[in-house]
Amino acid sequence: MTGTNGKSTTCKLISHLLKKNNFKVSLGGNIGTPILDLEIKKNSFVVIEASSFQLAYSQFICPDYSFLLNITTDHLDWHGNIVNYMNSKLKIFTSQQKHQFAFTNSKLKKIFKKRNFQSQLTVPNNTSYKKIKKKIKNHYLKSSINDENMSFVYALSKLLKIKQKNFIKAVGSFVGLPHRYEIFYKKKILFL
Repeated sequence: MTGTNGKSTTCKLISHLLKKNNFKVSLGGNIGTPILDLEIKKNSFVVIEASSFQLAYSQFICPDYSFLLNITTDHLDWHGNIVNYMNSKLKIFTSQQKHQFAFTNSKLKKIFKKRNFQSQLTVPNNTSYKKIKKKIKNHYLKSSINDENMSFVYALSKLLKIKQKNFIKAVGSFVGLPHRYEIFYKKKILFL
């Protein structure tokens, strides 16, 4: 999992969804446990949050399911320019083969195709997720701020053949990461 914004929350959502649907899962990388310290079990998923810095030096990353959520101008002081930054993020797709899956948004679809990456491209559809959003009983996910990330999680759930009712139930119990999206002040305004 990579992208400028939303990596941690989306990793945590995927890990939560998979655990709630009885998949074996490890979560690590830029979010918590370093990759080399993960205890990986046979026939399990490893959800890894990868930063642009980690990917810039990566030569062998080849995930079965890769996610590039978005790219906005960030870390240009280290990467030098937006092209270098984007190239580091796109490395998540470089070694993938035809039997593997790549997820990215519609804005990055043209770049993916132009680079002739080999994996099967999925462009999550926000409309598809929004059709079931109202069924999810989770205050944290009510805001539109998480819709794009949730569309990625929902697209993966369909690919893994997780039933819609199981998806809704699982994400309903998701607890967001601290200091990401939270109400810190409410004020009642009286009009005279």
